[in-house]
Amino acid sequence: MLRLFRRIKALFKESRQSLRSRQMMKQLLKEGSKIGRFKVPRLTKKLGLVVRQR
Repeated sequence: MLRLFRRIKALFKESRQSLRSRQMMKQLLKEGSKIGRFKVPRLTKKLGLVVRQR
C-alpha cells in the first residue's frame, strides 16, 4: 500500500499536478498495478492531492 501511495504521488508530481484520477488509473494499470476506478480518487483525496489546471 505504501508503494502505491508513493507511486501516486510521483505520477502526480511528474504531471505537474494536472493528472486526474482516470488518467492516473490508466497509467497505474499500464504499469501493472491492480487498482480500481473508484479507489484512485479515494487515495488521492486521502493524500491531499488537488488537481490544478495548466
